[in-house]
Amino acid sequence: MNHSVLKSASVYSAKLPAINAMREHLAELAFTPLTENQLSCAGFENNQVTGELVTNLPGVGFAFVVHQDTKLIPTKIVNRKLKERVDELLASGLCEKITRKQKQAMKEQLIVEMAATAEYETTLIHAMYDQKNELLYLNTTTKRPLNVVMHLLVKCMGSLKTQTIHIDNIKMGISNRLKDYLTDSAERPEALGPFSPLQFVKLKSADTAQEMVTFKGMDLNGARASDVVSLLEAGYQVEELELWHEPISFKLNSDFSLRAISMPDYDSDDDADDYAHHWRQCNAANLILLSKAITDLCTMMDYQAPAEEKTACEAVPADQDQLYQDAVEFVMESGRASISAIQRHFRIGYNRAAWLVEAMETRGIISTPDSQGLRTVVAGGAS
Repeated sequence: MNHSVLKSASVYSAKLPAINAMREHLAELAFTPLTENQLSCAGFENNQVTGELVTNLPGVGFAFVVHQDTKLIPTKIVNRKLKERVDELLASGLCEKITRKQKQAMKEQLIVEMAATAEYETTLIHAMYDQKNELLYLNTTTKRPLNVVMHLLVKCMGSLKTQTIHIDNIKMGISNRLKDYLTDSAERPEALGPFSPLQFVKLKSADTAQEMVTFKGMDLNGARASDVVSLLEAGYQVEELELWHEPISFKLNSDFSLRAISMPDYDSDDDADDYAHHWRQCNAANLILLSKAITDLCTMMDYQAPAEEKTACEAVPADQDQLYQDAVEFVMESGRASISAIQRHFRIGYNRAAWLVEAMETRGIISTPDSQGLRTVVAGGAS
């Protein structure tokens, strides 16, 4: 039986504290249920199997869980109700014109009203940490929940050194290696190193049309391999490739995230009646296998971690820390999440105001711009 929680994964190079220190840090931001006026909330909660806030994975690292609840407030309904209110106000003759700022205030009020009765969805994000290799795995490839986890970690620890594993031009590198492998060239033995292609590959054209071609359920070592080679020679690049790294398989995306991870099954041992024990052992073994595949990928692709890289998940620089905190308070109190509003309020330049807005977006405090370029304050964001 396999209890792996890593069906998909985003991978980070990260330096996290030891397990006991992690328990203390995460306890500071334990999950609490949504209140009536909150749009979203997130925090760390006990593992549903082991009952622990931070679960030891014997011989490799530890695991923890982030719980996020988000109110479901459809944008189309908000916009429809907003239009109705604007039309009613104009028809009443109380005003001849409604400014963009007034519309934004009305929209925010609508969202608050709808939040009181809105349903919510729950997302559980599992994290696995390999202490030896300093690799952090999150079981999602979606940007928003990834940001939520990182912001919570930064908030409870004060600072966090982490970076995504980014390989320059991975598409071209994998594409060339796959072509060498399939054409049985002299480079084939080393083309994919310890990896073998399986029965799925998605290719994307390099032109502006960006046409996608997907091959499923085919033997990449068989006759139809020539079809893939023809497209690669025509300039198509690998967008996603299913790889085998004994005894696991996964689909490698062009952004170095993993999908459809398949792990081996494990026989229960003498403590099979202890479900939590088996969960720890299974995920510890899986983490070792996955880290071996990731380090082999990095070696194969000649990956070198940058000596120093400024990332969105690092702590706020000391010289801007107080201004950042003041800007967060201003946005939360005023509901005005724009670069110009912050510029005027704090009398600072555009670049610095833009940095503050970007930092708040990255930390989940404000939303990304909508189709009109407007942002909203996201309750429960990590400051």
